[in-house]
Amino acid sequence: MKEGNGMRLIALNGGGKITEAVLINEEGTVLKIAKGEAGSQITKDDSAAFEHIREVIGKLKDDAEGEADYVFAGISGSLENKERHEKTVRFLRGLFPGAEKIEVLNDASNSFRSVAETGDGIVANCATGSAVFAISQDGISQVGGWGYVFSDEGSAFDLGKRAIRCALREKDGRGSKTMMTAMIEKKIGCELSQFIAGFYAGGRTEISDFASILLDAAKANDVVACKQLEDAASAVADMIAAAGRKLNCSLIRVALSGYMWENRTYYEAVDRHVGNYCQLLIPDMPKVYGAAVQAAQHAGLKPGREFRKTFAASYSEIKQKMI
Repeated sequence: MKEGNGMRLIALNGGGKITEAVLINEEGTVLKIAKGEAGSQITKDDSAAFEHIREVIGKLKDDAEGEADYVFAGISGSLENKERHEKTVRFLRGLFPGAEKIEVLNDASNSFRSVAETGDGIVANCATGSAVFAISQDGISQVGGWGYVFSDEGSAFDLGKRAIRCALREKDGRGSKTMMTAMIEKKIGCELSQFIAGFYAGGRTEISDFASILLDAAKANDVVACKQLEDAASAVADMIAAAGRKLNCSLIRVALSGYMWENRTYYEAVDRHVGNYCQLLIPDMPKVYGAAVQAAQHAGLKPGREFRKTFAASYSEIKQKMI
């Protein structure tokens, strides 16, 4: 291990939309930031994900003097099975043959460590899909998130599908009147039945775009929309409760990840259903900070308040220069 500020750590977050990595020293000072395309091993196959990660790491190594001492990568899908995890570690070892230690976990660990440097807790990821993870010293345990056919409760896809289904039921004469029907037809620019093929052709992404209609209608107190939102929120709370039962905590910190939490109506609906033993936390740091915390911990350091403060200031400074 290098002494003083000579220690160099690389931390990476491989998500479904982008890959971000930072080169830092042991004090948490960000020396360089690099971004690229999605490094998720769920949304991309391994070869595509690895190529995107390679490109991002290459941007960091251009200016890096020698090898990184410690490397931590939180990558979506990397713990799907033992073979994939080992393959990912070997891939990173090829990029950093001189590193003392290389660790790979699911990117959920990055989400939680971005709000809490130590201790156990939960990550509730709600975006196009949904999944909840229990994070503990024993590892990461997943609840839900088994794909849109079997799971994804409370996700944008789930809410979008609910909105469209309720509108279709009203058109059929099988469901109650809802303002969502007119809102959807205004959005698609035609009668609902004429756009069925468009929904199927667009797939999950197309249907997810209609989640905002359900949320807007619920905010306007549409009875049908409110019922659908409460049902979805209850399902998310149920996943959080199941994850909580895997932990030995009296007060459980829940890191909120994914764009659905940015909607206040959605947040408040879930908050109504979770128990008082849960503390919902909206991260004020990027997910790559959570990766940096874990890189430092694997290097034998104890990142805390000063590490967070140093990272935040230097990260912000470099980001401003990148604009």
